Amino acid sequence: MRNLLFIIWLLACSPLSSAQEIDRGQRLDLNMGAVWAKLIELIDIADWQKAELLNNEVKQELVNDCSIQLVLFDNYALAISNRETQESKEYLTLLIANRILLELKSIPGIKDFSVRKEYIKRVFEELIAIQYPLKALDFDQYKSIFSLIRSMYHSSEERDVIIRKLHANKYYKTISESCS
Repeated sequence: MRNLLFIIWLLACSPLSSAQEIDRGQRLDLNMGAVWAKLIELIDIADWQKAELLNNEVKQELVNDCSIQLVLFDNYALAISNRETQESKEYLTLLIANRILLELKSIPGIKDFSVRKEYIKRVFEELIAIQYPLKALDFDQYKSIFSLIRSMYHSSEERDVIIRKLHANKYYKTISESCS
């Protein structure tokens, strides 16, 4: 999947001729924050064809086997096909914010605290990718997720503290209950 995302990302960033020269066996650890930033950029510049192409590849990452996320994704895909810039960005922002919260759920299960800390950093990069649209859409949610990630990072050696902080977050509780 990472190779496919890299290829799609290159398609979105490069002329087709240079994208055809890609070695499909090439490995690149592409972080999802870069993918989300690219999707937002494609929506901003109204490159709907490339946005739809990238959406098809990241759907599973966004939906995460959650019915609420699937409904949001369907609304988002409809907004993309209707060429609605603002609506598309809002749905995408909500999808990614929920995905971040769902990703945080797996952190306490990571046994090695240094790996746990790195994972938290990667999730934080995803939040940074959507910080401006999320602040504009729901500043309280942004602040809450930011504080949660920061406190989890500083408590990365203590799994029970991470679990307590996670379950105390109202946005996490809402999405977690909806996606159980």
